[in-house]
Amino acid sequence: MSAPVFQLLRGDFPAAPPRSFRQEAHYLLHASEGVMRMEAKGQLWTLPPARAALVAAGEEITIALPRRLQALSVLIPPEAAPAPPAPLRVFESSPLLRALLAEMPEDDSDPTHARALGAALISTAWRLAARPLPLSRPVGRSAMVRRALALVEARLEDPPEIPKLARELATTPRTLARHLRAETGMGWRDLLRRMRVMRAAELLCAPDMPVIEVALACGYGSLSGFNTGFREITGQSPGDYRRSLTPR
Repeated sequence: MSAPVFQLLRGDFPAAPPRSFRQEAHYLLHASEGVMRMEAKGQLWTLPPARAALVAAGEEITIALPRRLQALSVLIPPEAAPAPPAPLRVFESSPLLRALLAEMPEDDSDPTHARALGAALISTAWRLAARPLPLSRPVGRSAMVRRALALVEARLEDPPEIPKLARELATTPRTLARHLRAETGMGWRDLLRRMRVMRAAELLCAPDMPVIEVALACGYGSLSGFNTGFREITGQSPGDYRRSLTPR
């Protein structure tokens, strides 16, 4: 019996703007170094090496690379695996998943070995994907809300308040606040806090950037406030999160 043809996607990629695509195979995305951003179904996720994403065949996603990325991902033929737990899941990676990805062969010279590794990879990834992570944020539907969120992201160290943001968008504070709530399902403060933590998760991928500098770059006035805000959303301290990015 021949082994299913898994396509290993290994490479070093420069920073790149958003690009949308869909695959005919199930797509297991995983960064070995750096970070990628994934947008799908109205949500935005950050994918550092501590996380992976499982995207079902045929699902459209948009990927952006805010900085250089080393990727180690794989395309899994639908006939080789059961249906994923959901069309799209972002979840915590594990040492076993990283080891299996690293061992996946780039050719079919040893089909017995490839079958065994493929079965183990599917079992591991599908099990991890059953426990999705909550850290994402809505992207908004209207041009106004998407523009507002982009302006805030560009100035997270000192973000504009609703009145100033409304003036820049040529609308009223009440109208902007109403659209933000309707399109994101979140209040302004909760949305801003989530954006700050997501940015912090990206910056913590750079091991040489001190945690206090990460906090300041994300608009936190103190390390204690940063630690509290980060833990409330991720369940980890910034230090524990950074340590989780290192393969064990």
